[in-house]
Amino acid sequence: MWRIVRLHQAVMIAVSCFVLVTYSGVGVAVADTVWFHSEPVPPSPMVARLAAQRGIAAHAIPGDPISGELYRPAGDGPFPAVVALPGCTGRFDPVSERDITRRYTELGYAVLWVDSLSARGIQHECGFVPHPADEALDVYGALDFLAAQPFIDPARVILLGIAEGGTTALGLASPAGYAQGISSHRFIAAIAYSPHCYPGFATVTVPTLILTGEVDSWNPAVECEAMMAQRTGAGATERLIVFPGAYHGFNLIGLKDHPTELFWHYMDYNEHADRAAWAAVVALLATLGR
Repeated sequence: MWRIVRLHQAVMIAVSCFVLVTYSGVGVAVADTVWFHSEPVPPSPMVARLAAQRGIAAHAIPGDPISGELYRPAGDGPFPAVVALPGCTGRFDPVSERDITRRYTELGYAVLWVDSLSARGIQHECGFVPHPADEALDVYGALDFLAAQPFIDPARVILLGIAEGGTTALGLASPAGYAQGISSHRFIAAIAYSPHCYPGFATVTVPTLILTGEVDSWNPAVECEAMMAQRTGAGATERLIVFPGAYHGFNLIGLKDHPTELFWHYMDYNEHADRAAWAAVVALLATLGR
């Protein structure tokens, strides 16, 4: 099943007014900096065969230490959770991160923002086209870390990605993402804001929501529409919503009144698109039982 939706401005305004009421008025939870390891890199088939010929064991390469910011709602849990992935510049500005986080914690979700760059001394990876598998080990390391916490329900963890993080989320929602067998835990849904849509992501294994701007020059919406046109009906539900007049970063409130150009791409906050997108997220979460 697949759906592509282009929202008209009047509908977006009506939805935004409703959503404003649903999540306003409560502060964001306090964050704790946590450390965990990315998943070990399993030996390749060639390495495994060579080790077998020599009569020795083929060992996995240990995962890197990764930091993250963990926000949890009030109470003892167990809470559903979100593994959140930022874009190619790493962590978003604090205003945007806390705004996004607040919406989920007010619904009772814990949120873990994964920082793949800082611990490795990387400033950014923009301008490159990393394969989503590059972040898979970090993502599953975060998932396993959350699953080990007594206040988290490991059966109710969703994957949220924005920009490059959204591309990663789509990649891990596709069949190849789970074929790697690097973790026994699974995400129950994926949400991708402003991702790059590869043709191979036309089939997903979990309910997936794609939210993108019509005039996004960094990750064009037309690529996502072309990807969706290739869907055959196999796999889980995948829905694409394209927001008219919205640019890359339309859901980052830190850009409000401060639009910017990053690596020759215009970025700007769009309140109507942001709130309409959040309404779609809430609708998806409702189908998951939360």
